[in-house]
Amino acid sequence: MGTPGDRRELQSVIDFLATPLIVEVLWAIRDGRLPHQCPELSRYGDAVAAAVEVLTQAGAVAGQAGREQLSGEPPLTLTAKGRAICALIDKVVDFRAVNTTVVQPAERVSAG
Repeated sequence: MGTPGDRRELQSVIDFLATPLIVEVLWAIRDGRLPHQCPELSRYGDAVAAAVEVLTQAGAVAGQAGREQLSGEPPLTLTAKGRAICALIDKVVDFRAVNTTVVQPAERVSAG
């Protein structure tokens, strides 16, 4: 059996890897797309359905994946909480900066 430190390391890896998936699923739903049909999410396989389920349980997404609605509305929608999360992500992640020149880290200065 592993030590508690092993569990924390495993959880941090899961959190790190799941973040891009969660962001992409939220953005797909925000844009009115079905996450399981998005080409950019195909690399995640079955994890997409799990992400939708977790987001639904967390109250960020409403509806059911895969269920067509007669009203023509998308089967998945963001709740107020989901829209707030997307707005926060949009503030924190500035994709315009991705295509700019890479800034080198400052040189280390001796403390002594």
